[in-house]
Amino acid sequence: GNLDDLFTIYGDHLKTVEQAAKTKLLDEAPKPKGTEGGTGSMTKEKLYKMSPLDRYEFSQKFPEEYKAINGG
Repeated sequence: GNLDDLFTIYGDHLKTVEQAAKTKLLDEAPKPKGTEGGTGSMTKEKLYKMSPLDRYEFSQKFPEEYKAINGG
């Protein structure tokens, strides 16, 4: 029956599909690589040459990498 309901349902479906596609693309996109940490380029030696404040900031920005460098 009602075309307005059909278009509303179809519009909602399109939004859901679009959001799922965006999420999938973001999850599968390669992560950017830089010269400083957060991308696997940080080493324990580089980390301990940093000032305590810089090390703290790195640990806050990249907690998983910081834990990996420090062994947990």
